[in-house]
Amino acid sequence: MKNESAGRLYIVATPIGNLADMTLRAVEVLKSADLIISEDTRTARKLLGRYGIKSVPRSYYAPKEAEKASRYLDMAESGKTLALISECGTPSVSDPGAEIVNRAHERGIKVVPVPGPSAVTAAVSVAGFKCDKFLFAGFIPSGKQQRKKFLEENMRRDEIFIFYESKRRILDTLEMIGDIDGQTEIFVIREMTKVYEEYVRGKPSEVRDAIASRQVIKGEFTVLCLR
Repeated sequence: MKNESAGRLYIVATPIGNLADMTLRAVEVLKSADLIISEDTRTARKLLGRYGIKSVPRSYYAPKEAEKASRYLDMAESGKTLALISECGTPSVSDPGAEIVNRAHERGIKVVPVPGPSAVTAAVSVAGFKCDKFLFAGFIPSGKQQRKKFLEENMRRDEIFIFYESKRRILDTLEMIGDIDGQTEIFVIREMTKVYEEYVRGKPSEVRDAIASRQVIKGEFTVLCLR
């Protein structure tokens, strides 16, 4: 049941790299919010400063989600407007957010999405793969055996398989994919929307060789697989 006396919780998408990708509505919401809570206050301060938003962000990160969610929602129940942002992209999607959103619903506090940048949809839009459906797995397991099993299970699907991978494991993961099915079509994006943005498309071995040829491998990778 809706709590008529409560404030609101806005879930605000922010740029995944290029700060110019901020939407007009997102700026307006953050300027008007009584409290901005953020996964990383250091990143948040840079973003807020870019758009002349003077609010001091408060922290909201995974290990403290339950504790902080209750504290912040008490403020919402008193009529305050809250805005949640991630370090980048959309909260609750491979980032903190689900806990406070779920508790807000339980308390009858209105939750409002402010859509914007998303690494997943941005990657799909430039991959050139026909996309009626896809499976997004976020960050896949870091352990070698668990990762291999996870890839084997999910690469059997008849849909695009999308996941995030770190610079430390990207070469190993691409080799695993090639061992599972060397004819899989791979599209990898590194540093999306940032200065050193890079796209590589091809068979697993081709993509791996291209990335391995770099003197230094930096950034996080978004990987799309299509069998």
